[in-house]
Amino acid sequence: DTRRRACVLDRGFEYSQRSGLPPAAVTWSGDAPDRLSARMTTREAIDIEVLTRDVRPFSPDPPYGFGFTEKLRIRLQREGEPTEITATLSRQLAPASDGAIEGSETLATFRSIYVSGSRVAAPS
Repeated sequence: DTRRRACVLDRGFEYSQRSGLPPAAVTWSGDAPDRLSARMTTREAIDIEVLTRDVRPFSPDPPYGFGFTEKLRIRLQREGEPTEITATLSRQLAPASDGAIEGSETLATFRSIYVSGSRVAAPS
């Protein structure tokens, strides 16, 4: 629905800039904003899926910032066993008095390791 997509940034551009990968190595679409895939090498790939998103006003008064919290599932495929990480990403964005955008970002991760076809939880 529209509210769920209201605060989605261009995740493909953002991931490319942060990871140093060329934009062609990252697959993301505004039509399906909850999924991102990237191929680092011929043997390494990552898939990110947004499981839930909670959008909320940061300030009900002007200048009307907003924040959101997302629960993510991140699958890493490298040589050997795949790794799955569950992460919680929180961001708050608000206009500053000088016209800039002030923001904060918090990321907490939790990892699961696949062992012989079963999933074992492990701290990250």
